[in-house]
Amino acid sequence: MHNPLTETLDRILHTDLAIIQKKKGYRFTCDSTYLAHFVEVPKDANILELGSGSGIISLLLATKHTGVHITGIELQKTYHDLALRNIQMNNLEKVVEFIQRDFRTLKLRREFDIVVANPPYRKWKSGRINPLEEKALARHEITATLDDVVKAAKRFLKNKGAFYIIYNVERMVDLISTLRAYALEPKKIKLILHKHEAIFVLVKAIYNGNPGCKIYLE
Repeated sequence: MHNPLTETLDRILHTDLAIIQKKKGYRFTCDSTYLAHFVEVPKDANILELGSGSGIISLLLATKHTGVHITGIELQKTYHDLALRNIQMNNLEKVVEFIQRDFRTLKLRREFDIVVANPPYRKWKSGRINPLEEKALARHEITATLDDVVKAAKRFLKNKGAFYIIYNVERMVDLISTLRAYALEPKKIKLILHKHEAIFVLVKAIYNGNPGCKIYLE
């Protein structure tokens, strides 16, 4: 059960999911759902989420696709504990597991078909840093940079595995150049528009993939 004094219980539209979130602190937004719907999942895929927070992306993937196994890695203990409560509440313990570790140093004995990430968009010391630490860590590159995220994705992926990421369109050039620096070849790009202007970029990149990319608008 959730604590109504400090938490909310939110139903996710068009799903059977319910998510416990903190009233104060980081709360998921539309970018999480954009990313979850963008991911193309083959049968029996082994999926890893970097920076899983309260678990929303992993839970959406678990309910949308059958036969998958999903592992989420989260640094902050408060959100890791929240994610564990969310998988229990949604009866997904056999499909999703969460690990409280720093993905930059974590070693796993298995490789993954898919890695997904919704990382902080803003560089350290750019713009106003939120005084609430949990929000600051989610929005600014305080504990993990874009380079850290992409490097980790390469390390955990199988050869020809797929990396899916959503990012602020203002840093799209940084994202593409970083992906290629780690042998992750962009294959599919989707721009999310608001009032005819792109605000988010979704990218599917293949580890050791061949050049050739398609671009979509939404």
